[in-house]
Amino acid sequence: MARELLMELQDMQINYRTRAGRINAVRSVSMDIRKGEIIGLVGESGCGKSTLAMTFLKLIMPPGEIVGGKLLYYGYDNGEGPVSVMELQGGKLRRYRWKEVSMIFQGSMNSLNPVMRVEDQIIDVMIDHDFPEEEARTNVDKYLSMAGMDPSTKRSYPHQLSGGMKQRVAIAIALTCSPKLIIADEPTTALDVVVQKQIMDQLKGLRDRLGVSIVFITHDIAVIGSLADLIYVMYAGKIVESGPVSEVCNRPRHPYTAALMSASPTLKGEKKRLNGIPGSPPDLKQTIVGCSFAPRCPFAFERCHIEEPQLKMLEPGHKAACFKLEDVK
Repeated sequence: MARELLMELQDMQINYRTRAGRINAVRSVSMDIRKGEIIGLVGESGCGKSTLAMTFLKLIMPPGEIVGGKLLYYGYDNGEGPVSVMELQGGKLRRYRWKEVSMIFQGSMNSLNPVMRVEDQIIDVMIDHDFPEEEARTNVDKYLSMAGMDPSTKRSYPHQLSGGMKQRVAIAIALTCSPKLIIADEPTTALDVVVQKQIMDQLKGLRDRLGVSIVFITHDIAVIGSLADLIYVMYAGKIVESGPVSEVCNRPRHPYTAALMSASPTLKGEKKRLNGIPGSPPDLKQTIVGCSFAPRCPFAFERCHIEEPQLKMLEPGHKAACFKLEDVK
């Protein structure tokens, strides 16, 4: 049975205006996020993942601009239907951020205030969202425990904590206002593999205990395989494949997804040779003609260089954008 819809991204298009020209960072991306679901968003650096992440909290600022699309939020229990996030202003927008949707920012473990104790940083977030100071102080231990930390660390300064501990503080801050959705933008970057596994297990446990939805953004497709329910593969600002994580990772249908899998090591199964992806992603300041992956694709043929493929349903819930799949029923 399908989970209840929480957020819907429709045909989102985001540009950056620079002196060198307009960068088409996100090109017609659509995505459904359901309650209690973990979604993995994967792709190389520069493909638009972090830009898309900022969209969920309406944080696209100049020189960035949203030039098309909608973001609808269904999480309010007011019987009035979905709310357009792009139309939220003032107090409504402030309450939406963190009380409905929160974020673990990329490099967030380095964004903590170095001269404030951990507890004060958690308290500040809650007070800023209208919680009484006494209630905020009372709940510090709870949120640190939920993030897998000993409450005694609340008296520590960030420089006294390891990278993994600082990342857990960032998770605790993201939980403070009991959001329904957490956007985790590369939360395991710069952490060793053991701590990465601990952080991923912590996030999955939070979903299981609290029912919170999570969008987990990473460049490592191997990370997604053990965490997410659904996966969206992004390349050059577009979604090129999406579907259940077991289906996409075990049977990738887009050449780019297959290339990402081939470039990722695994601890299970037979040893395999890792293969890099030749070439570079396209310049998003230039108009892309045809399939954006065609110059790097070993299966590309003439049509790929002149016409852009669209997402095609292959099996229930599994889509890919590739001309070589046209004979798939």
